[in-house]
Amino acid sequence: MENELVLVDVPNCPLCGTRGEPLFDEGVPDRLHDIPGLWQHARCPSCGLIWLNPRPVETDIGRLYPKTYFTHHEIHPLSLGSSSFKQAIRGAVLSRFYGYHHLEPRERRAAVVGRLIMFLPSFRLKAMLGMDALWIPYQENGRLLDVGCGSGRYLALMKELGWEVAGIEIDSAAAEIARSHFGIPVHVGTLYDAPFEPESFDAVVMTHVIEHVPDPVEFVRQAAHFLKPGGRMVLVTPNAKSLGARLFKKDWFPLEIPRHLVLFTPETLQLCLAQTGNFEKIVVSTPSRKARKMFYKFIVVRRTGRYQHPMEETLGRNRWIRWKAKGFGWLEMLGNPIWSWGEEIECIAIKN
Repeated sequence: MENELVLVDVPNCPLCGTRGEPLFDEGVPDRLHDIPGLWQHARCPSCGLIWLNPRPVETDIGRLYPKTYFTHHEIHPLSLGSSSFKQAIRGAVLSRFYGYHHLEPRERRAAVVGRLIMFLPSFRLKAMLGMDALWIPYQENGRLLDVGCGSGRYLALMKELGWEVAGIEIDSAAAEIARSHFGIPVHVGTLYDAPFEPESFDAVVMTHVIEHVPDPVEFVRQAAHFLKPGGRMVLVTPNAKSLGARLFKKDWFPLEIPRHLVLFTPETLQLCLAQTGNFEKIVVSTPSRKARKMFYKFIVVRRTGRYQHPMEETLGRNRWIRWKAKGFGWLEMLGNPIWSWGEEIECIAIKN
């Protein structure tokens, strides 16, 4: 970078104020987008929260993201399926378990298959597009806000299912795709300057957003400002307690140094939401759907020093590595109910 980033020391835990301890013995470079420097995370010995220390000052955080960051320019919408039968199966599931009765299929066979799928974890994951908590129970005339909506693929699907939707996105190019391709109103900016009325949404969704903000408690409190009493907030974020985090350590892909400023365990995410005082019910789970991806990323970075490398495309053709990835996935799935080993945290919170 032409001008060096201005860093600020963050010695104490953003949640409980306890002085942190270094997570690793030495700093780690950015092995995804080559932001200069060796970076270190601190871990709270009291509550277990992990945070970047030191981190850039807030005015410099935007410089951590290149124009090519993430997949915000995807223009293909999510879909219930490419065939009428797949659509009917998903419609049956959404009708039976999420209240989308207007999607109930006329074909009895699809309805039966859809209900059976919900009892088979691997089939259920595929059938429900890996979205789990993001399937908000249907609400007639319901309004849904997606914070960090990217190019609007998720909102486009929810709009198709009957929701009135809106988004917030700091990437103006991604927001323009949401507007032009999907007809979704998107505010270009942040939660703090969004023009929406207080308590005007029935649901607020934040998918892999909270780990990027320096003050997560205030961020969640501001998001709750837009949520109606009894409304649902859904957060998805990496799980710092996962099997991958435990085994891969500084090579665990979701560390994503230096862009992930805060990393949660299920307990610390609950604590974060509880400290806002806005929620009467907070439920967390740790799905393990990304276990194999984390294993492949670990292999790639260990062999090449980079998380993105052409060899990643060939790993699935290596029988030995493929079986190791499957074994890792099964181990994580089996241990998850006891030790919360899943690679992500999904949190559903109901506003008081």
